[in-house]
Amino acid sequence: MDFDTARQKKFEQGRREHGQPWDAAHIDARREMQGECLDLFNYSLLLTDKELAERVQSVARALWHELV
Repeated sequence: MDFDTARQKKFEQGRREHGQPWDAAHIDARREMQGECLDLFNYSLLLTDKELAERVQSVARALWHELV
């Protein structure tokens, strides 16, 4: 599956599960993205490829700080 197909599938699943409008009035996008960055960092701790884990952690940390 390519990225765009996977993204759309995840979007549709989230829309069904959360049942709320997808707009700025209902979603704090910065806060949500910060939470996703924390999830990425934490999931990377499970990787056996330490170089990949460090790259993911670096990107997650940098994005989190940009979103503050």
